[in-house]
Amino acid sequence: MKTKHGNVAALFLAIVFAVSLLAGCGSSTSNPGDGTTAVSGADQQATSAANSAKPTEISYTSWRVEDIDPNNQLIAEFEKDHPEVKVVFNPIKDMEYDAQLRTKLESGTADDVLGIRAFDIGKAIYDAGYLKPLTSDDVPEIANTSKLQLSAWTADDGTIYGLPGNWVANGFLYNTEIFDQYGLKPPKTWDEFFKVCDTLKANGVTAIAGSSKEPWVLIELVSANIGPNFYGGETWRKAMLEGKDDFSNAGFIEHLSTIKKMSEYFPKGYESFGYFEAQQYFANGQAAIIPEGSWAPANILSQNPDIKIDFFQAPVKNEGDNAYVGMTPALAYGVNKSSKNQEAIMTFLKWLASPKGAQLQNKLLPGLFCSMPDSGTLDDPLMNKWFASVGDNTSNGSIYWTYEKVQSKQPGAGDLAGEAIIDMLNGKMTPEQAAKHIQDGLASWYGPLKK
Repeated sequence: MKTKHGNVAALFLAIVFAVSLLAGCGSSTSNPGDGTTAVSGADQQATSAANSAKPTEISYTSWRVEDIDPNNQLIAEFEKDHPEVKVVFNPIKDMEYDAQLRTKLESGTADDVLGIRAFDIGKAIYDAGYLKPLTSDDVPEIANTSKLQLSAWTADDGTIYGLPGNWVANGFLYNTEIFDQYGLKPPKTWDEFFKVCDTLKANGVTAIAGSSKEPWVLIELVSANIGPNFYGGETWRKAMLEGKDDFSNAGFIEHLSTIKKMSEYFPKGYESFGYFEAQQYFANGQAAIIPEGSWAPANILSQNPDIKIDFFQAPVKNEGDNAYVGMTPALAYGVNKSSKNQEAIMTFLKWLASPKGAQLQNKLLPGLFCSMPDSGTLDDPLMNKWFASVGDNTSNGSIYWTYEKVQSKQPGAGDLAGEAIIDMLNGKMTPEQAAKHIQDGLASWYGPLKK
């Protein structure tokens, strides 16, 4: 028999049951005994989805502070293709880069992707155990990258520790209006070159915007520019490094003689000119020719937007000779071995090496030519001519002779060459004596050149 109290009890139990059901469908319940709140399955799925949508962040550093905008544009294009990865560019000033990078590596705070300099400086970072070895399994394009490019980031045992990023090349820029005024054409041989210079000099025009205040200009923009066509490019350079040839090579001495002859067409007082003074002299139309690097046209045009310039590569001795172009690998992408974001790093490197990534690098970083084989062509005719001069996959390139191994101790090749060439221009040394100065200095510590 139902009573009033029985009905009330039944109603109470029904309400309790309903409340329990509602609580079970809520976002959380109390865990008995520990006072914590347990997240429901639905909320766990939502949290997991939110976390998976958040990109993995990696950082990239180099010494190219002047390239912040181009690199950020490059990164933005990468992130469009790979929203699962976010890249932050953290450049450091060039003169501070090596010391800061070493400190960060030692303290475990270095970036994920590291700009690595060519040859000895980069190799020291690898030898210290900070860089992850790379293979074509990591980045397939490595298999088709030229050995010349890879050599700058390859250990003695053949291990590759950097993905080649870009390179620079040498050549000559000339003022096309001055050339047209005197009916001149870009020279292909050294005889033609000096005939052009003689014509200009006879008409009161400074032929070459040369300088000697900063020795590196004579070494990298003159010696490494014209030298390969005299001493035989990579054949001689490699033989010299192995001790199978040296600086008494007749072609090496002849290239020094040619530098001496070039100086006869430099501006009056060129000894007080630094790199930028000579460049400004050319940009102002005061000289017809300047030996330069591929990074220079943008700087020159920024000084004088109205100047008309074009490019020719270093002349050869005789028409039909192999035409080498002085160049050097400049930057590689190294992988921080201790980074916890290896998968994201490899996604970034593979994209940089892809045709799209390579062609964008060429477009956004003019004059810093991309090292990857599928980097396409350039829109600017002058820069495309310069890029093409080094040949397919840098097949005509010859690396600066002072860069690899012979600059790792003192007296280094660069220091010795600077002393020798300046003394030669000042009449204190003959070309033969200048070559001997370099040879003797390196033979004092570089084993393969010891006699």
